[in-house]
Amino acid sequence: MIKIFSSPYIAECDQLRMLLELAGIRSDIRNEFGHSIGLVITGGVAEFAAPEVWVDDSDHADAMQVVQTFMRSLRDALNPTPEPPARDEWHCTHCGETVDAALHTCWNCDAPR
Repeated sequence: MIKIFSSPYIAECDQLRMLLELAGIRSDIRNEFGHSIGLVITGGVAEFAAPEVWVDDSDHADAMQVVQTFMRSLRDALNPTPEPPARDEWHCTHCGETVDAALHTCWNCDAPR
C-alpha cells in the first residue's frame, strides 16, 4: 500500500476515496477515526495525524491521475473564474453622453440614469 493523498479535512479524503472507487480503484482511509483533534502522541511529542488515502502499489499510477483531477477541482472551487467587471460607464438616454458608472445623473444634462 502507498499513501497518495493527505488532508486535514476528512471530507476531502472521503471525496477522493469515492472518486477512486468510481474509477475501479480500491483505497483505504487511514487516521480517519480516533484522533478527533488530529493529534497523536508519539514518543512524548504531539504530532498532527491528518487523514490519509492509501492504494495498492499496483494502482498507484491510475490513482495519481484521479488525485490530479481531484486537486484541480479543489483548486478551481477555491479560485472560481472571476465575473466580468461591471461596466464602468453608461449612456444618457436624454443627451447621449457617456457617463461614469459612479454617477447617478448625467454630468451634461442632469438627467437621471
